[in-house]
Amino acid sequence: MFEMTQNILEMTLNASVLRWNVLSNNIANATTPNFKRSDVTFSSELKRALDSNSSPYPFEAARTNSKHIPFFEKIDYTSVKPKIYTEFYTSTQNNGNNVDMEYEMGEASKTLLLYDAASNMITRNYNRINMLLR
Repeated sequence: MFEMTQNILEMTLNASVLRWNVLSNNIANATTPNFKRSDVTFSSELKRALDSNSSPYPFEAARTNSKHIPFFEKIDYTSVKPKIYTEFYTSTQNNGNNVDMEYEMGEASKTLLLYDAASNMITRNYNRINMLLR
């Protein structure tokens, strides 16, 4: 359990750093004509992978052919990677740009808080191990 928790926290740190860089790029290009904002998806995919560990079906469905689609597949949480996507179809400014500075700054603040929380949890976990070893 400890190893899984630490892995998830480290993955969260990496995703937060990537999201911070993407949001910073959005803010830097807030006045660039036709610039389209980007964002990072990670938490929803991680939640889906963690939820897949508890099967909603009491038994495995029989697949008589390898081309049959399974009812349920477990997703390994370590395979979840943050993904950058771009919002092409919106526009908030007359120049075709879709960066809203207030939204970007709010999302940057949330990302910073998530990073701080995850790093504090990692530090606490290692401090507990240190205390046990003494």
